[in-house]
Amino acid sequence: DTVKRFVMMLPLRDASGENVGEIVIAYKNPADSHKTEKDFFLASTALRDGLMKKIQTYAALFEPAK
Repeated sequence: DTVKRFVMMLPLRDASGENVGEIVIAYKNPADSHKTEKDFFLASTALRDGLMKKIQTYAALFEPAK
């Protein structure tokens, strides 16, 4: 794969703020995209924060899907 990528590694927490692991997010970053590290950081943290609200607890991650 020759496409340039920007990779973010962020702590992942549950809704109460307890650490449940790490999330790795990779974005394609072609030379003509003109996106900055700040753009990728803001997008990554928004995605991570949205997921945090949906994770009640670490144990809930391993419960059967409803």
